[in-house]
Amino acid sequence: MIKKPLFHKANFNWQKLLHFKALMYPSFFIGGIIIICVLIFVFFPDPFINLLVKDRISKAFNEAYPSDSLQLGRMHYNFWKNRLGCDSVLLKNSDFICRIPSLSVSGIGFTDILWQKGFTPATHTSLKIDAQNTLIIFRHSQAELRLGMLHISIPDSEIVTDSIKYYSMLDDEQFFAKSKFRQTRYRIDIHQIQILGLDCLALFQGNAFNAKKIKIYDSFADILVNMDKPYDSNSTRPKMPNEAFATIKEVVKLDSLKIINGQLKYSESFAVGSKPGIISIHKINVSVSE
Repeated sequence: MIKKPLFHKANFNWQKLLHFKALMYPSFFIGGIIIICVLIFVFFPDPFINLLVKDRISKAFNEAYPSDSLQLGRMHYNFWKNRLGCDSVLLKNSDFICRIPSLSVSGIGFTDILWQKGFTPATHTSLKIDAQNTLIIFRHSQAELRLGMLHISIPDSEIVTDSIKYYSMLDDEQFFAKSKFRQTRYRIDIHQIQILGLDCLALFQGNAFNAKKIKIYDSFADILVNMDKPYDSNSTRPKMPNEAFATIKEVVKLDSLKIINGQLKYSESFAVGSKPGIISIHKINVSVSE
């Protein structure tokens, strides 16, 4: 006679099941909230950026540079393109005022910044900066520098800017009346400048300027010197171009420089009744290579 094995019925622990369910439901609830927050940040990141990030950037900058002032407009972030934009940027210090109506920065390693707690060369090797209609006002000289477009790309090793204009906000009479010594007034208008093969990291760190090519297109320079006043013998400013180059302390390496369709106007002014003004106008089309 074959004996059947005896099976003992295990007592089911309903208390453990209820305890497991009591833990499972809150976990699902918390996980769902986290997923919803992540999705909201991915598709609607602007409120988080303006609420949490913008003030921290301004505060960190003002703490690092207490004599300067940085004001940021509304910020926008594109999660898919990893691009941070700002409607307006205003930077002020004792030397100049810089206004940028539109600025965007892409390629920032936000994960590396969080882990390393700061900007390092590893965090901005893919950095790209685009600015539109930049205006820089120099307080002491009362001159303006305007840039229509500025593009800086570290991975492409290039800086491109167009519609470059530099001029004094004063007319010639007011400009020369500011000083009892001889002054030089510059007006510069350039269609585009391309700097290619640039070591951007070394440039930003202030170590050296190292580039393969600089191309300048459709440039016009108007230079006026008031010859009826003496030089300031106590001035540390260089009087000649070779003296200006000699004052550069950083390393400058450039393989080639091309100026395409450039014009130079040089003029000298004299007081009324003195030596007649001498005006020399030159048109240049230069291509200089090492």
